[in-house]
Amino acid sequence: MGEPGGARRVLHAAFNRDHSLVAICTRESFRIFECYTGSCVYEHPEGAYALAEILNRTSLVAVVGAGEQPELSPRRLNVYNTTLKRSSEVNFVSAILAVGLNLKRLVVVLERKACIHEMSSLIQLQTVDTVPNPKGLCAFSPNEENCYLALPARTDVGAVLIYDALNLQALCQIQAHQSPIAAMAISADGHLLATASCQGTIIRVHVIPRATKAYTFRRGNVPTAIYSLSFGPPDVYPQLLAANSASGTVHIFKLGPTERQRSHPAANLLSVVLPNSMSDIYEPERCCITIHNGCPPGVVSYCAIAGSPIETEEDGRSSFTRSSRPRVLIITSTGYFYEYFLNLGSGREPASFTLERECALVNNPSQQYLGTVVAVYRFMKCVQSNLAAEKTLNPARSASMHSDYMLLHGFPVGVPRDPPLDLNSTPQPVDNPMEVEGQEVDQPALQGQQPIFTPDNTQLGDFPVAQPQV
Repeated sequence: MGEPGGARRVLHAAFNRDHSLVAICTRESFRIFECYTGSCVYEHPEGAYALAEILNRTSLVAVVGAGEQPELSPRRLNVYNTTLKRSSEVNFVSAILAVGLNLKRLVVVLERKACIHEMSSLIQLQTVDTVPNPKGLCAFSPNEENCYLALPARTDVGAVLIYDALNLQALCQIQAHQSPIAAMAISADGHLLATASCQGTIIRVHVIPRATKAYTFRRGNVPTAIYSLSFGPPDVYPQLLAANSASGTVHIFKLGPTERQRSHPAANLLSVVLPNSMSDIYEPERCCITIHNGCPPGVVSYCAIAGSPIETEEDGRSSFTRSSRPRVLIITSTGYFYEYFLNLGSGREPASFTLERECALVNNPSQQYLGTVVAVYRFMKCVQSNLAAEKTLNPARSASMHSDYMLLHGFPVGVPRDPPLDLNSTPQPVDNPMEVEGQEVDQPALQGQQPIFTPDNTQLGDFPVAQPQV
């Protein structure tokens, strides 16, 4: 199932490390939203953006244009500082398909290779050749110590290459699925890798860098497209894994100890008889919470697990901290935001969920059109008011202005009447309606231009402009 033409308002959405912020790319700008409140804390309205990644809770954002404007090329990576209003760019020979970053490394994924850069200077350190990867599938660890990069290793089966981006060496190759990989995610500490194939029925979790399988979760029996996988942040216990698919259902899996044992006698017997490739038969692990119709079916969406916010007062200002109560955040490509609170249950209490919030982060196109029509109508009324005022103050100038206005709209000159409103035309103003007696009235500043969140204590340098990499 696909989205109707023109319905996709969000081109890309990406959460930061602790899932407290989300960057959203549209055809007009990229925006950063606070997930606790759903409010926009920054907006950069310069055109269409295809990718945007936030570095933890700092003011650094790596963005890539969608190619609809010449200055926003899909082959150019910009690392933008929202506080200092400075940026550094690196150009590539082909389109950038994915970007990952942490405090030490920045990874750029192209169709046939991945480029590893030093985060502080943007100097290219290594280039990793990959199999054809037109979708830019990858997973990059947000942990700078366990700095692992996962890339598809084959196109016919679900093999994954694990690369150490800190020490610049390949670690291992994981045979995860029999079908090609469709989605990947690495946990916040960099120890676990979750994968899903194009079949979408089985989700596996492997331990990095030992390449050992820790969990096998069965999402369902009907094949479907997995849109995204997401581990919960470290402060959420127990560890959770979320998966959302084209069916509109969100599955939440609970991760226990990584070295789990099969307790059922039949499972132990089958594990001896059957080979490891058929282990799914005797490991029917299923999710603990299923959110049916968590988002519209067939609509591309991005999910994340975050801790529940607790509002506190510090120095007279309101701030938010996280608790262990998990919640699921969903951003759809139509611009809607869904927030679910999870109750994992205890004892005889069953697990459950509640829809806490549903709102639109991106305006509907019909609402934008209506706002444009209203703005044009008010502007034309303002021009007519200026013409009426000139009739009283300066009759000679009023006649000239009225003739120009009539000619502009196709009316015969010399008819002493006010022209009717025509919403299909584009009138040119004669006078500036914001000027009063030669003095310009102060206009309000655009919202979102002043950055609200600031960098943390990490020193990342002054972003010297790096040389283009070819």
